[in-house]
Amino acid sequence: MARPGKRSTLATMSPERPLGAHMSIAGGLAKAVDRAGQVEATALQIFTRNQVRWEAPPLDQAEALAFRDACTRSPLVFVCAHASYLINLASPDPVTRERSVDALSEELRRADALGCAC
Repeated sequence: MARPGKRSTLATMSPERPLGAHMSIAGGLAKAVDRAGQVEATALQIFTRNQVRWEAPPLDQAEALAFRDACTRSPLVFVCAHASYLINLASPDPVTRERSVDALSEELRRADALGCAC
């Protein structure tokens, strides 16, 4: 509980337990870090690409570096990536399953390049 006259914030309420939200990457991946900062988050979840399309442009290395730098300069202690909604590794359709395996592999590569914990 906050002391009288002291503003309680997400960052001061529970320093041992990160608290945050999923943030938009519109305008660039590093913008998500800025958005997390605006709500005083200590955790962040992002999509690394459009979550409802199979195809994705390659991850720009300069953008990945900018994201990692923004995270380093922020109070974030936990950053993770959310995989595409299309992925279904248990699909009975072999085409969908193969696309899902490929998409998940790409999601993992992107998350690693961005320094995401998961």
